[in-house]
Amino acid sequence: MLTNEQLTQKIESISVQFILVEPDDTESLRHLVSLFEDILKWANENDHSILETSVDQFLSCATDHFASDSTSRDDFLSLMGTFLSDLQIHARNDYDFSQMNIIKRIDSFQEHYTVIPDESATSKSSIEVKDDPALSQIRHPDALPGHLDMELFAEFLELQTSVIDQMEDRLLTLERNPDPGTLQELKRIIHTQKGEAGFLNLADIEKLCHATEDLLESENAKGITDHLFSVIDWLRKTNSWYKGESQEQPDSVLPLVEQSQAISLQQDKEPTSEKISTPSDKTVLSSETRIKQTIRVDAERLDKLIDMIGELMIAESMVVQSKEIRAVRSQELLKNIGQMDKLTRTLHETGLMLRMVPIKETFQKMVRLVRDTAKKSDKAVQCNIQGEDTELDKTLVDKIGEPLLHIIRNAVDHGIEDSEQSRIACGKPPHGTIEIRAFHKSGYVHIEIEDDGKGLNKASIIQKAKENNLISDESQINNDDVFNLIFEPGFSTAEQITDLSGRGQGMGVVKDVVESLHGQIECKSIEGKGCMFTLKIPLTLAIIDGMIVRAGKDRFIIPTLSIITSCRLETKSITGLINREKTILVQGRLIPLIDLCSWFDIEKDKSEKEPGLMVVVESGTRRTALAVDEIIGKQQIVIKNLGAGFKHNAGISGAAIMPDGTVGLIVDIDKLTHL
Repeated sequence: MLTNEQLTQKIESISVQFILVEPDDTESLRHLVSLFEDILKWANENDHSILETSVDQFLSCATDHFASDSTSRDDFLSLMGTFLSDLQIHARNDYDFSQMNIIKRIDSFQEHYTVIPDESATSKSSIEVKDDPALSQIRHPDALPGHLDMELFAEFLELQTSVIDQMEDRLLTLERNPDPGTLQELKRIIHTQKGEAGFLNLADIEKLCHATEDLLESENAKGITDHLFSVIDWLRKTNSWYKGESQEQPDSVLPLVEQSQAISLQQDKEPTSEKISTPSDKTVLSSETRIKQTIRVDAERLDKLIDMIGELMIAESMVVQSKEIRAVRSQELLKNIGQMDKLTRTLHETGLMLRMVPIKETFQKMVRLVRDTAKKSDKAVQCNIQGEDTELDKTLVDKIGEPLLHIIRNAVDHGIEDSEQSRIACGKPPHGTIEIRAFHKSGYVHIEIEDDGKGLNKASIIQKAKENNLISDESQINNDDVFNLIFEPGFSTAEQITDLSGRGQGMGVVKDVVESLHGQIECKSIEGKGCMFTLKIPLTLAIIDGMIVRAGKDRFIIPTLSIITSCRLETKSITGLINREKTILVQGRLIPLIDLCSWFDIEKDKSEKEPGLMVVVESGTRRTALAVDEIIGKQQIVIKNLGAGFKHNAGISGAAIMPDGTVGLIVDIDKLTHL
């Protein structure tokens, strides 16, 4: 049985031999493939089902490749190289193979070279695409018209995501305020979708959109929003299945169509006074309205561009800081270097802007979440959003949805009072309110989620913390520390567990996700008044401005946005020990003092004279002074992630390549200030 270390050695050995093997040396290649049997055996003995399935499918794929002349050797070598790279990455990540995605690549390879003897035998649930493996996962319920191709169908599916979001946004607006203009927009979107579905031979979508159009012709917004949301959910689920993102086939559309028809007939028989009057004149766009031209770009190409800009910045720094260049005394050269630096910064800023997208789509999902959760909890809650046009890196936008979901579920289920009478007795309006705001501040995006409910019960939190042995003496912690206890895994003060919340897992997930994005989360609450969570997220995870400092012979990078001030460290200002930590008086405030040399166990440079320097940093409301030997200067830093071996190293969040080619470590200010 292979040990973990032996598995790593086996993967590395196969990788080295793979690099050296000649593409046309079939026997050597067969031998390399046979070595994967050891990896398969390790996966089986250690219950790694995903790894076992991946290796098993790859071996089957290799057998087919060697037995057939119809497959490309170059494509097979590319697949094998990708698989080996995937194995190396996950082996280094504590042997966690649960996130491996090579199976899709193997499936694409096999489907790409599948020979279909009888076209009539092809399943109607999917279409074989041989020209582009990226399209091989796309499904069509029947058959595309002969004059169309899969590329057009794929483009339709990609656009449907935003179209369905628009429908949901208009419906949420219509539910709150039955406006004729919004109703007309909703009708227009559904009508357009019906036409496009018919053009692409998507009969189910065409039928549903037609029935929904008939339903909206009654112009009665009361009592049908629940059904319309069900229509939107079906369209979203179906679109995901067509794109190959979901393996769960959507339910039949007939019940929704029949329900739409039944509601339409009922409304015709029972006319109501609550109809939305449609404007007689057509909506006219303002003469000042401008339609921006856009172009769709593959996300991988965009990521590659951002990476290349980062590498360009590193190369520029290495050139500018080289001894040869610094030895040249030329004003013209300095001028040109300054111009190059300016252009590089502009290119960097422009590149980052390409990945910036409004947070509006995520906020709209939260509005729908508030509506559905409130309905399930039998509460009247309205959701107001501000700053939905605030832009954030696309990668971050995709990841903040989960933290917002857990916070909002808790706010509706536990924060808002159970009855309108309870709220009225407290001098509040009968319906609860949740405010979601986003804005830029100090180089970060701040997202605030505030409710006007009961607020956090400090006494209950302290009592639960004592039961869980998280604290012993409540007099030693302040309000902020008490409220931060709710982020501990498994911590919950809920009297009963519901299917929405109460198990104590959600807030732990919130903290983990926010910290993985190098962000911060704060909680403020007033009992009886409400609670507010603030998420502080960096604009991007790729590049930051950093202050380079030296401790001993090592260099560290401190994010500029966290720095309050820097000054000479005066020994007389060190006042003593609190909780066995050094403290120093700065601007009339006593704060902890951390010596980076001592913290990271670095040997001090004996040539350094005392006292040294200190950099005062801040995270949230906490400040800490960092003792360093030298402040070298400010520089834009391209962040490089550290390996799995460093993820538990308190005080380090990443690394960067310095101008001289060495590695500098990025100080994790949030961790150091919250020790």
